[in-house]
Amino acid sequence: MKLLSGSYPTKKKKYNEKILQIGEGNFIRAFVDWMIDEMNTKELFQGSVVTLQPTPRGKVVPNLNAQNGRFTLFTRGIQDGKRVESSRVVDAISRGVNPYVDWESALKIAENEEIEFIFSNTTEAGIQYKQEDYDFEQPPLSFPGKLVHLLYRRFQHFNGHSEKGWVIIPCELVENNGDHLQKICLQIIDDWQLPFQFKEWVMNACNFCNTLVDRIVPGYPRENEEAFQQQLDYEDSLMTVAEPYHLFVIEGPQDLPEKLPFLQAGLNVKFEAVEPYRKLKVMLLNGPHTMLAIMGLLNGFQTVKEAMENKVIHRWILSTMENEIIPYLPKELKSEAHQYVESVIDRFSNPFIQHRLVDISLNSVAKWQARLLPSLEVFFEKEGKLPKGIVLSLAGLFQFYRVAQVGDQFMNEEKSYTIRDNFDDFQLFYSYWKTSQKERDIQATLQKFIGKPVSYLEELSSAIHEMLLLQNREGIMHTIEGVTKNENNRLS
Repeated sequence: MKLLSGSYPTKKKKYNEKILQIGEGNFIRAFVDWMIDEMNTKELFQGSVVTLQPTPRGKVVPNLNAQNGRFTLFTRGIQDGKRVESSRVVDAISRGVNPYVDWESALKIAENEEIEFIFSNTTEAGIQYKQEDYDFEQPPLSFPGKLVHLLYRRFQHFNGHSEKGWVIIPCELVENNGDHLQKICLQIIDDWQLPFQFKEWVMNACNFCNTLVDRIVPGYPRENEEAFQQQLDYEDSLMTVAEPYHLFVIEGPQDLPEKLPFLQAGLNVKFEAVEPYRKLKVMLLNGPHTMLAIMGLLNGFQTVKEAMENKVIHRWILSTMENEIIPYLPKELKSEAHQYVESVIDRFSNPFIQHRLVDISLNSVAKWQARLLPSLEVFFEKEGKLPKGIVLSLAGLFQFYRVAQVGDQFMNEEKSYTIRDNFDDFQLFYSYWKTSQKERDIQATLQKFIGKPVSYLEELSSAIHEMLLLQNREGIMHTIEGVTKNENNRLS
Protein backbone atom coordinates (compact mmCIF):
# COMPACT_ATOMS: atom_id res chain seq x y z
CA MET A 1 0.00 0.00 0.00
CA LYS A 2 1.30 3.43 -0.93
CA LEU A 3 1.90 5.87 1.89
CA LEU A 4 1.33 9.57 1.39
CA SER A 5 4.38 11.73 0.93
CA GLY A 6 5.70 12.49 4.39
CA SER A 7 4.17 9.35 5.92
CA TYR A 8 7.51 7.67 6.30
CA PRO A 9 7.64 4.86 8.86
CA THR A 10 8.90 5.65 12.35
CA LYS A 11 12.66 6.07 12.61
CA LYS A 12 14.59 2.86 13.27
CA LYS A 13 16.39 4.29 16.26
CA LYS A 14 16.62 7.75 17.76
CA TYR A 15 20.11 9.15 18.39
CA ASN A 16 21.21 12.37 20.05
CA GLU A 17 22.34 15.11 17.69
CA LYS A 18 26.14 15.16 17.31
CA ILE A 19 26.50 16.92 13.94
CA LEU A 20 25.34 20.26 12.61
CA GLN A 21 25.12 20.23 8.84
CA ILE A 22 24.85 23.42 6.80
CA GLY A 23 23.34 22.42 3.47
CA GLU A 24 20.62 19.89 2.68
CA GLY A 25 21.07 19.25 -1.04
CA ASN A 26 21.36 15.97 -2.87
CA PHE A 27 25.15 15.71 -2.65
CA ILE A 28 25.63 16.12 1.08
CA ARG A 29 22.70 13.81 1.84
CA ALA A 30 24.00 11.09 -0.50
CA PHE A 31 27.56 11.53 0.75
CA VAL A 32 27.90 12.66 4.39
CA ASP A 33 24.47 11.60 5.69
CA TRP A 34 24.76 8.21 4.01
CA MET A 35 28.15 7.74 5.70
CA ILE A 36 26.74 8.71 9.11
CA ASP A 37 23.89 6.24 8.56
CA GLU A 38 26.44 3.53 7.66
CA MET A 39 28.26 4.14 10.94
CA ASN A 40 25.00 4.16 12.91
CA THR A 41 23.81 0.94 11.29
CA LYS A 42 27.00 -0.72 12.53
CA GLU A 43 26.59 0.96 15.96
CA LEU A 44 29.91 2.76 15.61
CA PHE A 45 28.81 6.40 15.93
CA GLN A 46 25.31 6.55 17.43
CA GLY A 47 24.63 10.16 16.58
CA SER A 48 22.27 12.08 14.33
CA VAL A 49 22.49 15.18 12.13
CA VAL A 50 20.56 18.43 12.43
CA THR A 51 20.65 20.22 9.10
CA LEU A 52 20.43 23.95 8.46
CA GLN A 53 19.01 25.48 5.29
CA PRO A 54 21.85 27.58 3.78
CA THR A 55 19.86 30.05 1.64
CA PRO A 56 16.41 31.70 1.76
CA ARG A 57 15.46 29.88 -1.47
CA GLY A 58 15.76 26.36 -0.07
CA LYS A 59 12.82 23.97 -0.41
CA VAL A 60 14.23 20.79 1.12
CA VAL A 61 13.74 21.37 4.86
CA PRO A 62 9.89 21.21 4.87
CA ASN A 63 9.96 17.96 2.87
CA LEU A 64 12.74 16.57 5.06
CA ASN A 65 10.76 17.26 8.24
CA ALA A 66 7.61 15.85 6.66
CA GLN A 67 9.51 12.62 5.97
CA ASN A 68 10.88 12.45 9.53
CA GLY A 69 14.38 13.30 8.28
CA ARG A 70 14.52 10.24 6.03
CA PHE A 71 15.05 9.75 2.29
CA THR A 72 15.76 6.89 -0.10
CA LEU A 73 19.19 6.58 -1.69
CA PHE A 74 19.45 4.57 -4.91
CA THR A 75 23.00 3.44 -5.69
CA ARG A 76 23.53 2.55 -9.36
CA GLY A 77 26.65 1.96 -11.39
CA ILE A 78 29.66 -0.26 -12.03
CA GLN A 79 31.81 -1.45 -9.14
CA ASP A 80 34.78 -3.80 -9.64
CA GLY A 81 33.55 -4.33 -13.19
CA LYS A 82 30.10 -5.50 -12.04
CA ARG A 83 26.74 -3.78 -12.32
CA VAL A 84 25.41 -2.53 -8.98
CA GLU A 85 21.81 -1.53 -8.17
CA SER A 86 20.60 -1.09 -4.62
CA SER A 87 18.43 1.16 -2.46
CA ARG A 88 18.20 2.01 1.21
CA VAL A 89 16.49 4.49 3.48
CA VAL A 90 19.05 6.89 4.96
CA ASP A 91 18.06 7.55 8.54
CA ALA A 92 20.76 9.87 9.89
CA ILE A 93 18.99 13.26 9.92
CA SER A 94 16.96 14.17 13.00
CA ARG A 95 15.42 17.39 11.68
CA GLY A 96 15.88 20.36 9.40
CA VAL A 97 15.89 24.01 10.51
CA ASN A 98 15.18 27.05 8.35
CA PRO A 99 17.17 29.92 9.93
CA TYR A 100 15.27 32.49 7.86
CA VAL A 101 12.07 31.46 9.60
CA ASP A 102 13.43 30.66 13.06
CA TRP A 103 16.91 32.10 13.62
CA GLU A 104 16.83 31.56 17.38
CA SER A 105 16.25 27.80 16.95
CA ALA A 106 19.27 27.71 14.65
CA LEU A 107 21.44 29.51 17.21
CA LYS A 108 20.21 27.20 19.99
CA ILE A 109 21.91 24.32 18.17
CA ALA A 110 25.25 25.92 19.07
CA GLU A 111 24.43 25.47 22.76
CA ASN A 112 24.16 21.69 22.42
CA GLU A 113 27.20 20.25 24.22
CA GLU A 114 27.03 16.97 22.29
CA ILE A 115 27.43 18.56 18.88
CA GLU A 116 31.13 18.32 17.97
CA PHE A 117 31.18 18.54 14.18
CA ILE A 118 29.98 20.84 11.43
CA PHE A 119 29.75 19.52 7.86
CA SER A 120 28.83 21.85 5.02
CA ASN A 121 28.05 21.77 1.34
CA THR A 122 26.93 25.16 0.07
CA THR A 123 28.50 24.92 -3.44
CA GLU A 124 31.79 26.60 -4.36
CA ALA A 125 30.01 29.97 -4.28
CA GLY A 126 29.19 29.36 -0.61
CA ILE A 127 32.77 29.79 0.64
CA GLN A 128 33.18 33.39 -0.41
CA TYR A 129 33.71 36.55 1.59
CA LYS A 130 30.70 38.84 1.68
CA GLN A 131 30.69 42.06 3.64
CA GLU A 132 27.55 42.04 5.80
CA ASP A 133 26.31 43.98 8.80
CA TYR A 134 26.17 42.23 12.15
CA ASP A 135 22.53 41.76 13.20
CA PHE A 136 21.94 39.57 16.24
CA GLU A 137 18.30 39.00 15.32
CA GLN A 138 18.68 38.10 11.64
CA PRO A 139 20.73 35.39 9.90
CA PRO A 140 23.40 36.61 7.47
CA LEU A 141 22.93 35.53 3.87
CA SER A 142 26.43 34.06 3.57
CA PHE A 143 27.46 30.66 4.90
CA PRO A 144 30.61 32.02 6.64
CA GLY A 145 28.49 34.75 8.24
CA LYS A 146 26.05 32.22 9.68
CA LEU A 147 28.97 30.07 10.84
CA VAL A 148 30.54 33.01 12.74
CA HIS A 149 27.18 33.71 14.41
CA LEU A 150 26.87 30.07 15.50
CA LEU A 151 30.46 29.95 16.75
CA TYR A 152 29.97 33.17 18.72
CA ARG A 153 26.83 31.81 20.39
CA ARG A 154 28.74 28.65 21.35
CA PHE A 155 31.69 30.70 22.62
CA GLN A 156 29.37 32.78 24.81
CA HIS A 157 27.32 29.83 26.07
CA PHE A 158 30.38 27.82 27.17
CA ASN A 159 32.33 30.87 28.39
CA GLY A 160 35.10 30.33 25.85
CA HIS A 161 35.93 26.81 27.11
CA SER A 162 38.88 25.49 25.08
CA GLU A 163 37.33 22.02 24.71
CA LYS A 164 34.01 23.23 23.30
CA GLY A 165 35.29 24.29 19.89
CA TRP A 166 33.95 22.57 16.80
CA VAL A 167 35.63 20.45 14.16
CA ILE A 168 34.49 22.08 10.91
CA ILE A 169 34.57 19.86 7.81
CA PRO A 170 33.54 21.73 4.64
CA CYS A 171 32.69 19.62 1.59
CA GLU A 172 32.69 22.42 -0.97
CA LEU A 173 34.89 21.87 -4.04
CA VAL A 174 37.35 24.62 -3.19
CA GLU A 175 41.07 23.99 -2.91
CA ASN A 176 42.21 24.23 0.74
CA ASN A 177 38.54 24.74 1.64
CA GLY A 178 39.09 24.58 5.42
CA ASP A 179 41.89 27.14 5.41
CA HIS A 180 39.90 29.37 3.07
CA LEU A 181 36.77 29.18 5.24
CA GLN A 182 38.72 29.97 8.42
CA LYS A 183 40.34 33.01 6.77
CA ILE A 184 36.92 34.37 5.78
CA CYS A 185 35.49 33.75 9.25
CA LEU A 186 38.37 35.64 10.87
CA GLN A 187 37.81 38.54 8.48
CA ILE A 188 34.11 38.63 9.44
CA ILE A 189 35.03 38.63 13.14
CA ASP A 190 37.15 41.71 12.48
CA ASP A 191 34.38 43.32 10.41
CA TRP A 192 31.89 42.83 13.23
CA GLN A 193 34.40 43.94 15.88
CA LEU A 194 33.73 40.87 17.98
CA PRO A 195 35.97 40.29 21.02
CA PHE A 196 39.58 39.31 20.41
CA GLN A 197 39.17 36.44 22.90
CA PHE A 198 36.53 34.99 20.58
CA LYS A 199 38.87 35.29 17.59
CA GLU A 200 41.59 33.46 19.55
CA TRP A 201 39.08 30.74 20.48
CA VAL A 202 38.13 30.24 16.82
CA MET A 203 41.82 30.01 15.87
CA ASN A 204 42.86 27.68 18.70
CA ALA A 205 39.82 25.74 19.92
CA CYS A 206 38.23 25.05 16.52
CA ASN A 207 39.64 22.89 13.73
CA PHE A 208 38.94 23.87 10.11
CA CYS A 209 39.72 20.76 8.04
CA ASN A 210 40.78 20.78 4.40
CA THR A 211 38.91 18.08 2.48
CA LEU A 212 38.46 16.43 -0.89
CA VAL A 213 35.10 14.90 -1.80
CA ASP A 214 34.41 12.70 -4.80
CA ARG A 215 31.12 11.08 -5.74
CA ILE A 216 28.77 11.63 -8.67
CA VAL A 217 25.28 12.34 -7.37
CA PRO A 218 22.78 12.97 -10.20
CA GLY A 219 20.16 13.68 -7.52
CA TYR A 220 16.41 13.36 -7.81
CA PRO A 221 15.55 11.13 -10.83
CA ARG A 222 13.14 13.55 -12.50
CA GLU A 223 13.33 11.96 -15.95
CA ASN A 224 12.08 8.59 -14.68
CA GLU A 225 10.75 9.36 -11.22
CA GLU A 226 7.65 7.18 -11.71
CA ALA A 227 9.79 4.07 -12.29
CA PHE A 228 11.79 4.80 -9.14
CA GLN A 229 8.67 5.58 -7.11
CA GLN A 230 7.16 2.23 -8.10
CA GLN A 231 10.04 0.45 -6.38
CA LEU A 232 8.93 1.89 -3.02
CA ASP A 233 5.93 1.24 -0.80
CA TYR A 234 5.86 4.91 0.13
CA GLU A 235 6.18 8.18 -1.77
CA ASP A 236 9.49 9.98 -1.42
CA SER A 237 9.90 13.59 -2.54
CA LEU A 238 13.63 13.51 -1.70
CA MET A 239 14.80 10.22 -3.20
CA THR A 240 18.30 10.58 -4.57
CA VAL A 241 20.53 8.65 -6.99
CA ALA A 242 24.29 8.25 -6.57
CA GLU A 243 27.09 6.18 -8.07
CA PRO A 244 28.73 3.44 -5.93
CA TYR A 245 32.16 5.11 -5.89
CA HIS A 246 32.97 7.53 -3.09
CA LEU A 247 36.15 9.09 -1.71
CA PHE A 248 36.42 11.44 1.27
CA VAL A 249 39.87 12.81 2.25
CA ILE A 250 40.06 14.81 5.48
CA GLU A 251 43.03 16.66 6.97
CA GLY A 252 42.13 16.93 10.63
CA PRO A 253 43.22 16.44 14.24
CA GLN A 254 44.85 13.13 15.19
CA ASP A 255 41.87 11.83 17.16
CA LEU A 256 39.39 12.44 14.31
CA PRO A 257 39.46 8.83 12.97
CA GLU A 258 38.46 7.65 16.43
CA LYS A 259 35.69 10.22 16.84
CA LEU A 260 34.37 9.68 13.29
CA PRO A 261 34.86 5.93 12.72
CA PHE A 262 34.33 6.00 8.94
CA LEU A 263 37.16 3.51 8.43
CA GLN A 264 35.71 0.95 10.82
CA ALA A 265 32.46 1.20 8.86
CA GLY A 266 34.33 0.17 5.69
CA LEU A 267 34.00 3.55 3.97
CA ASN A 268 36.56 4.96 1.52
CA VAL A 269 37.73 7.76 3.81
CA LYS A 270 41.35 8.88 4.17
CA PHE A 271 42.50 10.90 7.18
CA GLU A 272 45.55 12.17 5.33
CA ALA A 273 46.93 15.17 3.48
CA VAL A 274 44.52 16.24 0.75
CA GLU A 275 47.02 17.45 -1.85
CA PRO A 276 48.25 14.03 -3.12
CA TYR A 277 44.65 12.86 -3.63
CA ARG A 278 43.73 16.13 -5.30
CA LYS A 279 46.57 15.53 -7.77
CA LEU A 280 45.40 11.95 -8.32
CA LYS A 281 41.87 13.15 -9.05
CA VAL A 282 42.97 16.01 -11.32
CA MET A 283 45.40 13.87 -13.33
CA LEU A 284 43.52 10.56 -13.55
CA LEU A 285 39.86 11.60 -13.43
CA ASN A 286 39.51 15.23 -14.45
CA GLY A 287 42.25 15.12 -17.11
CA PRO A 288 40.84 12.05 -18.93
CA HIS A 289 37.34 13.58 -18.58
CA THR A 290 38.53 16.63 -20.53
CA MET A 291 40.23 14.43 -23.16
CA LEU A 292 37.05 12.38 -23.50
CA ALA A 293 34.77 15.42 -23.82
CA ILE A 294 36.83 16.99 -26.62
CA MET A 295 37.43 13.89 -28.73
CA GLY A 296 34.02 12.40 -27.98
CA LEU A 297 32.17 15.46 -29.24
CA LEU A 298 34.43 15.70 -32.30
CA ASN A 299 33.39 12.14 -33.13
CA GLY A 300 29.68 12.81 -32.63
CA PHE A 301 29.21 11.13 -29.23
CA GLN A 302 26.94 12.76 -26.68
CA THR A 303 27.71 11.10 -23.32
CA VAL A 304 30.72 9.71 -21.46
CA LYS A 305 29.27 6.19 -21.55
CA GLU A 306 28.64 6.39 -25.31
CA ALA A 307 32.21 7.52 -25.98
CA MET A 308 33.71 4.84 -23.70
CA GLU A 309 31.78 2.13 -25.54
CA ASN A 310 33.88 2.93 -28.60
CA LYS A 311 36.89 0.58 -28.47
CA VAL A 312 39.30 3.02 -30.12
CA ILE A 313 38.55 5.85 -27.68
CA HIS A 314 38.45 3.45 -24.73
CA ARG A 315 41.91 2.13 -25.59
CA TRP A 316 43.32 5.64 -26.11
CA ILE A 317 42.08 6.85 -22.71
CA LEU A 318 43.48 3.77 -20.93
CA SER A 319 46.76 3.87 -22.79
CA THR A 320 47.30 7.54 -22.00
CA MET A 321 46.61 7.05 -18.30
CA GLU A 322 48.78 3.93 -18.03
CA ASN A 323 51.72 4.98 -20.18
CA GLU A 324 51.85 8.77 -20.02
CA ILE A 325 50.46 9.79 -16.61
CA ILE A 326 50.84 7.05 -13.96
CA PRO A 327 54.60 6.43 -14.41
CA TYR A 328 55.30 10.12 -13.80
CA LEU A 329 53.13 10.64 -10.72
CA PRO A 330 54.80 11.45 -7.38
CA LYS A 331 56.13 8.30 -5.72
CA GLU A 332 53.55 8.34 -2.92
CA LEU A 333 50.65 8.21 -5.42
CA LYS A 334 51.76 5.27 -7.54
CA SER A 335 50.51 2.61 -5.14
CA GLU A 336 47.00 4.10 -5.34
CA ALA A 337 47.05 4.93 -9.05
CA HIS A 338 46.24 1.61 -10.76
CA GLN A 339 43.31 0.88 -8.47
CA TYR A 340 42.11 4.44 -8.93
CA VAL A 341 42.25 4.07 -12.73
CA GLU A 342 40.09 0.95 -12.52
CA SER A 343 37.51 2.88 -10.48
CA VAL A 344 37.63 5.72 -13.05
CA ILE A 345 36.91 3.32 -15.91
CA ASP A 346 33.99 1.85 -13.92
CA ARG A 347 32.65 5.36 -13.39
CA PHE A 348 33.08 6.38 -17.02
CA SER A 349 31.20 3.22 -18.06
CA ASN A 350 28.28 3.70 -15.65
CA PRO A 351 25.15 2.79 -17.67
CA PHE A 352 22.86 4.69 -15.31
CA ILE A 353 24.44 8.14 -15.51
CA GLN A 354 24.00 10.10 -18.73
CA HIS A 355 26.96 12.43 -18.20
CA ARG A 356 26.80 14.78 -21.18
CA LEU A 357 30.09 15.54 -22.88
CA VAL A 358 28.96 19.05 -23.77
CA ASP A 359 28.58 19.79 -20.04
CA ILE A 360 32.09 18.50 -19.31
CA SER A 361 33.44 20.61 -22.21
CA LEU A 362 32.53 23.85 -20.41
CA ASN A 363 35.69 26.04 -20.19
CA SER A 364 37.82 23.40 -21.93
CA VAL A 365 40.83 25.71 -22.42
CA ALA A 366 41.27 26.41 -18.69
CA LYS A 367 40.54 22.78 -17.86
CA TRP A 368 43.20 21.51 -20.29
CA GLN A 369 45.75 23.92 -18.82
CA ALA A 370 45.05 22.80 -15.24
CA ARG A 371 44.45 19.10 -15.81
CA LEU A 372 46.70 17.97 -18.68
CA LEU A 373 49.49 20.50 -19.24
CA PRO A 374 51.30 19.48 -16.00
CA SER A 375 51.30 15.82 -17.14
CA LEU A 376 52.67 16.80 -20.56
CA GLU A 377 55.45 18.84 -18.95
CA VAL A 378 56.49 16.16 -16.45
CA PHE A 379 56.57 13.51 -19.22
CA PHE A 380 58.77 15.71 -21.39
CA GLU A 381 61.06 16.52 -18.46
CA LYS A 382 61.59 12.81 -17.70
CA GLU A 383 61.64 11.37 -21.22
CA GLY A 384 62.91 14.20 -23.41
CA LYS A 385 60.02 13.64 -25.81
CA LEU A 386 56.31 14.43 -25.98
CA PRO A 387 53.50 12.12 -24.81
CA LYS A 388 51.55 11.20 -27.97
CA GLY A 389 48.19 10.54 -26.30
CA ILE A 390 48.13 13.85 -24.43
CA VAL A 391 49.39 15.78 -27.47
CA LEU A 392 46.59 14.20 -29.50
CA SER A 393 44.04 15.68 -27.11
CA LEU A 394 45.70 19.09 -27.49
CA ALA A 395 45.41 18.78 -31.26
CA GLY A 396 41.78 17.89 -30.60
CA LEU A 397 41.44 21.10 -28.57
CA PHE A 398 42.51 23.07 -31.67
CA GLN A 399 39.99 21.14 -33.78
CA PHE A 400 37.27 21.59 -31.13
CA TYR A 401 37.26 25.36 -31.69
CA ARG A 402 36.92 25.07 -35.47
CA VAL A 403 33.36 26.32 -35.36
CA ALA A 404 31.03 28.72 -37.14
CA GLN A 405 29.00 31.55 -35.71
CA VAL A 406 25.26 30.88 -35.79
CA GLY A 407 23.43 33.91 -34.44
CA ASP A 408 25.11 34.70 -31.13
CA GLN A 409 26.43 31.14 -30.66
CA PHE A 410 29.45 29.25 -31.96
CA MET A 411 28.70 25.74 -33.18
CA ASN A 412 30.52 23.05 -35.12
CA GLU A 413 29.28 22.28 -38.62
CA GLU A 414 27.03 19.39 -37.57
CA LYS A 415 25.65 21.52 -34.69
CA SER A 416 26.35 18.61 -32.34
CA TYR A 417 27.92 20.92 -29.77
CA THR A 418 27.99 24.60 -28.87
CA ILE A 419 31.09 26.27 -27.45
CA ARG A 420 30.76 27.38 -23.82
CA ASP A 421 33.94 29.07 -22.73
CA ASN A 422 35.58 32.21 -21.45
CA PHE A 423 35.60 34.58 -24.45
CA ASP A 424 39.35 35.29 -24.39
CA ASP A 425 40.19 31.58 -24.09
CA PHE A 426 37.79 30.79 -26.91
CA GLN A 427 39.29 33.49 -29.15
CA LEU A 428 42.80 32.10 -28.62
CA PHE A 429 41.98 28.89 -30.52
CA TYR A 430 39.14 30.18 -32.70
CA SER A 431 41.43 32.87 -34.16
CA TYR A 432 43.89 30.18 -35.32
CA TRP A 433 41.36 29.04 -37.92
CA LYS A 434 41.15 32.59 -39.28
CA THR A 435 44.91 32.73 -39.95
CA SER A 436 46.97 30.94 -42.61
CA GLN A 437 46.85 27.81 -40.39
CA LYS A 438 50.57 27.31 -40.78
CA GLU A 439 52.80 25.71 -38.18
CA ARG A 440 53.97 29.15 -37.07
CA ASP A 441 50.35 30.06 -36.22
CA ILE A 442 50.10 26.97 -34.02
CA GLN A 443 53.31 28.00 -32.30
CA ALA A 444 51.98 31.51 -31.63
CA THR A 445 48.75 30.09 -30.19
CA LEU A 446 50.62 27.61 -28.00
CA GLN A 447 52.96 30.31 -26.69
CA LYS A 448 49.95 32.25 -25.38
CA PHE A 449 48.23 29.08 -24.17
CA ILE A 450 51.22 27.81 -22.17
CA GLY A 451 52.00 31.29 -20.92
CA LYS A 452 55.75 30.87 -20.36
CA PRO A 453 58.87 30.02 -22.39
CA VAL A 454 59.29 26.24 -22.84
CA SER A 455 61.96 24.22 -24.61
CA TYR A 456 59.47 21.91 -26.29
CA LEU A 457 57.40 24.59 -28.03
CA GLU A 458 58.72 24.01 -31.55
CA GLU A 459 58.47 20.23 -31.26
CA LEU A 460 54.93 20.47 -29.87
CA SER A 461 53.86 22.84 -32.65
CA SER A 462 55.20 20.44 -35.27
CA ALA A 463 53.47 17.42 -33.68
CA ILE A 464 50.11 19.20 -33.52
CA HIS A 465 50.46 20.43 -37.10
CA GLU A 466 51.02 16.85 -38.28
CA MET A 467 48.06 15.57 -36.25
CA LEU A 468 45.74 18.27 -37.57
CA LEU A 469 46.74 17.42 -41.15
CA LEU A 470 46.14 13.73 -40.44
CA GLN A 471 42.77 14.42 -38.80
CA ASN A 472 41.64 16.45 -41.81
CA ARG A 473 42.95 13.88 -44.30
CA GLU A 474 42.00 10.56 -42.69
CA GLY A 475 39.55 11.45 -39.92
CA ILE A 476 39.83 11.92 -36.18
CA MET A 477 39.06 8.31 -35.26
CA HIS A 478 41.80 7.00 -37.56
CA THR A 479 44.25 9.46 -35.98
CA ILE A 480 43.36 8.23 -32.47
CA GLU A 481 43.81 4.63 -33.57
CA GLY A 482 47.19 5.39 -35.11
CA VAL A 483 48.48 7.01 -31.91
CA THR A 484 47.51 4.09 -29.66
CA LYS A 485 47.94 0.97 -31.82
CA ASN A 486 51.52 0.33 -30.72
CA GLU A 487 51.12 1.37 -27.09
CA ASN A 488 51.39 -1.21 -24.31
CA ASN A 489 48.01 -1.14 -22.54
CA ARG A 490 48.26 -3.13 -19.36
CA LEU A 491 44.64 -2.69 -18.33
CA SER A 492 42.92 -3.84 -21.54
